[in-house]
Amino acid sequence: MGKVIGITGSIASGKTALLRYLAEKKYIVFSCDSYVKELYHDPAIISEIEKNFPELQGFNRISLAKIIY
Repeated sequence: MGKVIGITGSIASGKTALLRYLAEKKYIVFSCDSYVKELYHDPAIISEIEKNFPELQGFNRISLAKIIY
């Protein structure tokens, strides 16, 4: 296995653009943002979120972000 490099940065700092570039160059990439978006489609995950944040009154990413941040 080669080197593993983590890319961090604030919002709109170019992380996604860099990941796209690396993927085009045939590097293996993993995006936590993309993975979380996939998880938000899993009914079991949504159920857990709603159970832990009853103030949501139904799952909504934007409302969840307001509660967390």
